[in-house]
Amino acid sequence: MGHAQDEGLTTDSTDSRIQETPPMQLFTNPNSPFARKVSVSALELGLAGRIESLEVSLTPVSPHAGVRERNPLGKIPALITDDGET
Repeated sequence: MGHAQDEGLTTDSTDSRIQETPPMQLFTNPNSPFARKVSVSALELGLAGRIESLEVSLTPVSPHAGVRERNPLGKIPALITDDGET
């Protein structure tokens, strides 16, 4: 019986390590109401632990290269899913 409990603890610790590495990335900015909506939606759906927020600064005259590469409009929020799609 003690052996089964040990196995359960091992599985739980493995699961928590998997959740520590977010497979998705969200280009965001604290001033963007749209980025905040995506963050709140992710929290409500239980996805917040799977998303790494990448805070970027954007202006119309100086777009962020990483955002522009992922979103042709150069706008945020832009979510890169775990399979690399935006």
